[in-house]
Amino acid sequence: MHKIFKFTENNFTKVGLFDGNQHYELPSVDLQFKELLEDANHLFRIAVSDLKKIDNPQFLLPFEDAARIFAVGLNYQDHAAEVAFDLPKYPNVFTRFQTSFVAANNDIKLSNNSTKFDYEGELAVVIKGHAKNIKAEEAHNYIASFTIANDVTVRDYQGKSTQWLLGKNFDNSGSIGPYVLIGSQYSLQDFIITTRLNEEIVQEASADQMVINISQIIAVISESLALKTGDIILTGTPSGVGYKQNPSRFLKSGDKVEVEISNIGKLINYVG
Repeated sequence: MHKIFKFTENNFTKVGLFDGNQHYELPSVDLQFKELLEDANHLFRIAVSDLKKIDNPQFLLPFEDAARIFAVGLNYQDHAAEVAFDLPKYPNVFTRFQTSFVAANNDIKLSNNSTKFDYEGELAVVIKGHAKNIKAEEAHNYIASFTIANDVTVRDYQGKSTQWLLGKNFDNSGSIGPYVLIGSQYSLQDFIITTRLNEEIVQEASADQMVINISQIIAVISESLALKTGDIILTGTPSGVGYKQNPSRFLKSGDKVEVEISNIGKLINYVG
């Protein structure tokens, strides 16, 4: 099980490997993050002697500058029910800008314009290759890896319009990472999503509870535009979001938010 990550050291961007216990810096010669997404066999060509142990890496977001970030709303039955929406027959796709995310262990930033920031733990898919009109049955060929996302949503701004863009794109409001699990051979049953707020479990579900599965999502998006290596798709959040609790429970300064997905790891952020 190979997990890679990006980190910074002495103002240089580097790529690392996490084996479940120890972080390592990968040799920089001829080895880029994008290349690992496109061909994981690069990892098997690295000699153990070339790995440098590192402690407490300063994580970066696990994508390249050109990556596009798509997200799917209302894609878990229980979540659609808790917000009183019908189950979608077609994926509700929207976009998030890179500027709306921070890396693991960085602070999620609140805004003076709203007090209704809400967590959404999600499984995210990272794309490899470059293709349009991908058939659902072939979509697995274009999955490079999986990672973790917190699709933090500003609920009052989300509700101001039928378009969710503003409520989903406050600067530095969401988070992605830190680890990217290489490979497409995993089943959705392998991924249990657990979100904790100040150590309390607030969301927990298997990713196989998605209404529209990952292959279908990839197929639909690729009907409109070509997907390319490094693009990320957030696949929806399960029930338990803060604004549907009684009383509503929004993020506040000092909160600790943790999204854990089995076989991938934990994404931890504090709220600033």
